[in-house]
Amino acid sequence: MNYLLCILFLLSTTLCLGQISHEGTPVEWGHKPAVLNLELQQRPIVAPLKAYELSDKLPLRFAEPIYTSLTPQNSGQWIKLGKQHIWRLAIKSEGAKSINLIFDRFHLKHGDKLFVYNPDKTHVLGAFTNKNNNPSKLFSIAPVLGDEIIIELQTNASPYDQHELLISAVNHDYLGIVDYLKRSIDFNDSGSCNVNVKCGTYNSEEINRSVCKIIVDGSMLCSGTLLNNTFENGKPYFLTAAHCFDDFDISSGSISAQNIIFYFNFDSPTCEPTSMGIVDQTISGADVVAFVEDMDFALLEMNKMPPESYNPYWAGWKRDVSITNKVFGVHHPQGDVKKVSVSKNDPISTTFNHTKFKGDGSKVVFRSDVHWKISEWESGVTEGGSSGSGLFTEDQFLIGSLSGGEAYCGNPFNDYYTRLNKAWDLNSNEDEQLAAWLDRAGIDSNKQDGIDFYSNKEVLTHYSQVNDDLLINRGESFFGTYSGHNSLGYDGYAELYDEYSSVKIAGVYLSPTQVDSESNDQSFNIKIWNDLDGKPNQVKGEIDDIKLNKISTAKQLFTFEEPLELEGAFYVGVELSYSSEPVDTLAIYQVEPSGQVLTKNSAFIRDNGVWYAYNELHPSGENGSYLIELLAYEDYVPTDTGDIDNERYVVKVLNNPVRNGMIEFTSNISEPTKVEVYGLNGSKLREHQILNSQSGSFNVQGLPGGIYLLKFSTSNTSIVKKVFVLE
Repeated sequence: MNYLLCILFLLSTTLCLGQISHEGTPVEWGHKPAVLNLELQQRPIVAPLKAYELSDKLPLRFAEPIYTSLTPQNSGQWIKLGKQHIWRLAIKSEGAKSINLIFDRFHLKHGDKLFVYNPDKTHVLGAFTNKNNNPSKLFSIAPVLGDEIIIELQTNASPYDQHELLISAVNHDYLGIVDYLKRSIDFNDSGSCNVNVKCGTYNSEEINRSVCKIIVDGSMLCSGTLLNNTFENGKPYFLTAAHCFDDFDISSGSISAQNIIFYFNFDSPTCEPTSMGIVDQTISGADVVAFVEDMDFALLEMNKMPPESYNPYWAGWKRDVSITNKVFGVHHPQGDVKKVSVSKNDPISTTFNHTKFKGDGSKVVFRSDVHWKISEWESGVTEGGSSGSGLFTEDQFLIGSLSGGEAYCGNPFNDYYTRLNKAWDLNSNEDEQLAAWLDRAGIDSNKQDGIDFYSNKEVLTHYSQVNDDLLINRGESFFGTYSGHNSLGYDGYAELYDEYSSVKIAGVYLSPTQVDSESNDQSFNIKIWNDLDGKPNQVKGEIDDIKLNKISTAKQLFTFEEPLELEGAFYVGVELSYSSEPVDTLAIYQVEPSGQVLTKNSAFIRDNGVWYAYNELHPSGENGSYLIELLAYEDYVPTDTGDIDNERYVVKVLNNPVRNGMIEFTSNISEPTKVEVYGLNGSKLREHQILNSQSGSFNVQGLPGGIYLLKFSTSNTSIVKKVFVLE
């Protein structure tokens, strides 16, 4: 059966630059704006706190705020370029490893574009537009590498108009939270007993995708989990710890979840060796919907739906009062890449006898009998920065969130998690319980399965990731590698995909093992070739002119403007450019089964315009494989309708996503029809009769924001479309 799908496609055309960004680039100026130098009132201790120095799992502080009141009206400088006005403000905080910003007012006009970047533009965030506006007018921007940043506003409005931008805090990062790989003392900073999620045997790939690292108020790190609800409507509810919102240095009674940044997919793409995860897939801002200090849980609702390119997963949960199998936790200890910890014994219902002292001098005593106790970890532990992370059962259901404990490497004992069954409805107020939000449908179910709203996609790869080794083969008779620049001038590397009769490719994941960020004149292209006689042939898709000084050794997703529809065997790889020197500036990982040899060659190398199999060029004749993953799409086949779609008929939704509660459509169906609205769990929610089926609209007001299926039906056919309804 062939079903037609209107894919909600939120991918950009180049490397994701951070947060939810939109098209555009900073303008080129002939001069640099004057720099505003800021200084910390008190220099922090530079060494990060280790887990064994903590009596409980505090958020990991990595930055100190410098409070400001900077606006386009009182700071920076304006110029006019063509019909646009450009405002720029350069800020420096000497010695900072990175700088991030808190806006107390952030409201861009239609046509405005805002960028934040370092002076050499090796780290650029934006464009932010009016689509990034939040009702609260608060906004946080993720850390930008270095001790100097430039804020740039491109606007059609006059400098004399009211521009609602107010920078209230410039956060000075003293640990190096962005550029871990270039500062080996910081990267992989969690305890040595911790285990990368790719090495885990209990945690599923879906659960890994539901866990985020979070930055609170630009200065502290915690963890948490994206959760499904009984409506299964895509509401981005996120569970973490209440104590992640304590400010331990500044007395404050307010909770500002708007100043929070969620990091998706910050996990090593490999088991061993540990390598950098994706650093630029973030969302800024959330609302607190439920918060209880003496039970230590906070349920947030993200300001934006996580985009499809972030590959998010909404984890399931259950309310069991006792658990009789092993459990595991997935978290970001010390802000490191995602780790998994596995318990040795069943969790115990207990009381966490702990008193939390707050910055204003008050204290909070945790309530009795609302925690799970992990008496001993079998592998891994938790640390500062793990706060708020989820505890999961073997069957992949969340049952709690981390409050604190005593465990660290060498002492894997006594950690405590707030119990979901207690946080559920022990309190009667909606803003003090989970039930009011995770069970808006009123089902009162004991458990809820997880869900992948973008289930029409998958990540394609040839290897297991867990049992394979990653390596880089250097030449013995030449300078450089068999997977990057070298003195022989090899200028193309490709990986063969021949398992699929047809597939739609939306993007390419690369995990470079080395990048020379100082190579300002070198770039590379990503290419997809079809097959001819067992070698790459014609180019079917490409992303060109990717500068080496714009990428890092972190795993990165590069996306195409539209998915490429491919049939039969194809090749995916990189095409290199060379400068006079150096000739060893970029290399990608190679894959080899642990303790085994590759039985099939899938790697190809281009030399002087001619493609060769890896085993034709390597002196040993061994087979090769490159670490190149693909983001692929398939047609979504809803299992709840069962109708056959006729390809002669077409329906187009004109306003996807739906913003005003009215869905507008056109079609080539000539007879009267009806449209039914389904939730992703298969439940029928609405039905409308359509008298003029070739164009029209119908009302979906009252439905919670989320993803829905529309089934347009006639007497002999049906067409299923997928839409995203905004509240």
